[in-house]
Amino acid sequence: MTPRAVLGIGGCVACLAVGGPVRAGEQPAAAPMLLKAKPAVVLIVTEVSGEVRLGCPNRSPQRITPPSSQAHGTGYVVTPDGYILTNGHVVQPYYEKDDREVREAFLHQAIEQACLESGLSDDRKKAAVERLVPRVAPTATVELKKTL
Repeated sequence: MTPRAVLGIGGCVACLAVGGPVRAGEQPAAAPMLLKAKPAVVLIVTEVSGEVRLGCPNRSPQRITPPSSQAHGTGYVVTPDGYILTNGHVVQPYYEKDDREVREAFLHQAIEQACLESGLSDDRKKAAVERLVPRVAPTATVELKKTL
């Protein structure tokens, strides 16, 4: 086999080994490979989940659990007692003090799930949610749970 063919095959294998999107509860495809190659490499996962309590017009109050938001990245053990060094964006969702955007996104998802009929186009859903936010938001509560 020529060196060029070996490089081509190696490149394909490397591309396949580094995975795509990760769903809650799944481990990224690259994690086992990284942990085997570099024992000091750690996988860091942050997750923001929530529960929204809201009352849609002409309906009884409901509790909605929107899909959680998950981010992941790697870090390195840098001291014998376990201090880890990583990039700030990896842990930002966990340490972010201003949760307004996350709360707003969860509220919009909950309104869509609880208050709207199924089968609406994306444009109609968005418009309907925007019309309902001023009526629903004042009495809605959004509780967040962050894990690292």
